[in-house]
Amino acid sequence: FQAEDGIRDYKVTGVQTCALPIFSQQPDILNLSLAGPKDPMIARLLRAAVSRGIVLVAAVDEDQPWQQSFPASMPEVIAVATAGGGNTSGGLVLAPGANMLTTSPGATYGFKSGSSMATAYVSGVAALMKETTPGLTAAQIQAMLLRTSRLDENQVPVVDLYLAVNSAANLDYPMCPVSRNVALKQ
Repeated sequence: FQAEDGIRDYKVTGVQTCALPIFSQQPDILNLSLAGPKDPMIARLLRAAVSRGIVLVAAVDEDQPWQQSFPASMPEVIAVATAGGGNTSGGLVLAPGANMLTTSPGATYGFKSGSSMATAYVSGVAALMKETTPGLTAAQIQAMLLRTSRLDENQVPVVDLYLAVNSAANLDYPMCPVSRNVALKQ
């Protein structure tokens, strides 16, 4: 097995097998609603994706400190947790993730909760941001997501889709007025 960028390994995991065809499609955003133990090969594949301009958005394992959650703990990745899940560390993007209506097995719908739900939400917001300004980097997207977050009813800063997309569309967009109840990250 050898990827285009020279990554070579003979023990291929399911994630690795799926990753290479996805990377060859050159998506703008890659949603990683998964968490697990650190894997050097997967880390190399994800860094190769970042080097190709793909923005990575990953779920935090909320049962452990987010800095130990792989791949969310990688510096190249936008790490996402559920608002109200207890993870409020700087640099961590918080988004709605409780009781989200989603598809379920058997062609049905159901309500699910967790950081994977929040990660899908942030991936969608990031895609809208990239649509307005295609040249945005992951670091720029993360900074805008944090800067334009608003305080929820528990005073937790949560992604604000409207402000984030408008911030991307108007790169000179200053901070929003305090009356909008927005928490600004420095």
